[in-house]
Amino acid sequence: MRIDKYALTAEDTIEQRAWGHYLSVVKSLVEVPGQTPVGEIQLFNLATLLPYVTAKPRYNLFLLANAVNYVSPALPVDESASETEDGDRATNPMARPRKLDAMYGNFLGDLDRILINAVNPAAKPEYQAAQKELQDAQRELQSRQAHIDGLWSYIEPQIPAEERDGRRVIWERENGYSQELDRLRTMVEVANARVGAVLRQNTPREFWDLIKARSWFNDRGYQVQLPPSAYYEEPSHIAAWRWLRPQWPLFDLEEFLRDTGQFERTFDTKSEQYDRVEKTWKVKGKARWGGFGGRGSGTARKLEELTQKEHFSWDVGFKRIQEVPIDRGDWFQESLFETVGRKLTQYWGPNGLLSAYPTSLIMARGTVIKVKTSSEFRSLLESHVSGGASFSWGGFSFGGRGSQTAKHMKYRATEEGFVLEDDPETIRLIGARVHRPNWGADAGKYYDPIDVSGVMGQWDKIFGADL
Repeated sequence: MRIDKYALTAEDTIEQRAWGHYLSVVKSLVEVPGQTPVGEIQLFNLATLLPYVTAKPRYNLFLLANAVNYVSPALPVDESASETEDGDRATNPMARPRKLDAMYGNFLGDLDRILINAVNPAAKPEYQAAQKELQDAQRELQSRQAHIDGLWSYIEPQIPAEERDGRRVIWERENGYSQELDRLRTMVEVANARVGAVLRQNTPREFWDLIKARSWFNDRGYQVQLPPSAYYEEPSHIAAWRWLRPQWPLFDLEEFLRDTGQFERTFDTKSEQYDRVEKTWKVKGKARWGGFGGRGSGTARKLEELTQKEHFSWDVGFKRIQEVPIDRGDWFQESLFETVGRKLTQYWGPNGLLSAYPTSLIMARGTVIKVKTSSEFRSLLESHVSGGASFSWGGFSFGGRGSQTAKHMKYRATEEGFVLEDDPETIRLIGARVHRPNWGADAGKYYDPIDVSGVMGQWDKIFGADL
C-alpha cells in the first residue's frame, strides 16, 4: 500500500491514524493500480445503510437518487464561534450537507442575471415577451393546482387514510382535473422552450450550455416520480410520489446482492501506511472515528481511555465492495463551473455553496471487522457487553441487549479481541468520490468523514424545510 504525500506523523493520535488507515483501505480496494482517478474519496459515517426493500425497485431508486443529492461540508469550523440553536456554527453556513439540486438551482439563478445582460439589445423586447408568456403560464398552473388542492381538502377527511392517494387519482381523472393540469404543464413547457430558443439566437455561444441547463432544470418532462416509502411502491399511490431530477448510481442492485467475492485488508495503528485525514475540516457530528465509543458506565470510560493509549490491528472485509459512477444527465451542466460560472466565487473552494459533490458512490455489503486488542481491553469490553451495554468502534456499532436494529452489527469475542459483522445482505454506503470545482491549491486536502446517515427519504429533517 502506498504512503500518501500527506502521510501523518508519529505524533498523530490513534484516532487520526485509525481513520487514515481506513481511508487507505477503501482506496486500495476500489482504485485500479496505474490509473489516477479524478476527485478525492470522502468517507461517510460507517453507520450509513442503504435501507433497500426487496422487490421494491422504484423505492430503491428513490433511495439511491437521494443518497447522492448533496453538497458536502467543506468550510473549516471556527472552534471559538458560538453555536446556533440547531447546533451549527454561526460562522459556518455549510456545517452540514445541503441538497445538490437546490444549490445548483441557486447557481443557475445567479447566472441568469449575467445571461440577461448578454442578450442582444435589439432582441430584448422579444425575450421579455417570451419571458412574460412563461411567467403567465407558470402562474396559471400554480393557481389552478392550488384551487384543485383546496377542493380536495374538503373531500379528503371523509376518505379512509389508506385509500386517499388512490382515490385522489380517480377523483382528478373523473372531474377532468388531471387533463387540465397536463394541458397547463404543456403550456409551461412550450413557453420555456420558446425562451430558450430566443436566448440561443441572441446570446454569445459561451452561454448556450447555461440555456440548455436552465431548460432541462425547469422542465418537469425531464424529471421522474418515485415513491418516498416502500408503502407507496405501486402506481395506485402515485399521488404520494415525489418529483426528482435524475441522478442515478449506475449499478444493478440484484447483481450486487447476488455476486460475491472476498475483499480484505489489514492495518495496524502503529504503521505509517495511511492517508491524511485533514483535521482542520471539521463537520457537525460527535462520532469517534478511531476506536471505542460508549456511554454511561465507568467501564466505558476506561475503554475510551485505552483507545487513546493503545495500538490496534484491524482486519476489514466485505462480501462485495464497489465504486459506481453517478449519471445526472443534461440538467447538471458541469461545464458551467469552469466557464461563465467561474466568476461566482461564492460557490467555489472550501467556503463554497457547491464546494464538493459526489461523482461516484462507494457501496459495500457483508462487512466484517476483526480487531486485535490487548488482554486488558478484551477483558473490559467483555464485561461491558455482558452487562447488555452497546458500543461503537470507529463508526460501526453493536446495539447491546434489547436494542439491535439493522444498523447494528453482530458482536462476538475472540481469543485475540473481537469481531463485528453484518448480515451478508446488509448494504453500507461507505463514501463517495467528490469533485471540488475551482479549489485551486486546496484541492488535494482530505476531509474528516461526514455524517449523511438517514438521508434517504428524510431530507426535510436533515436539511430543514427551507430546502
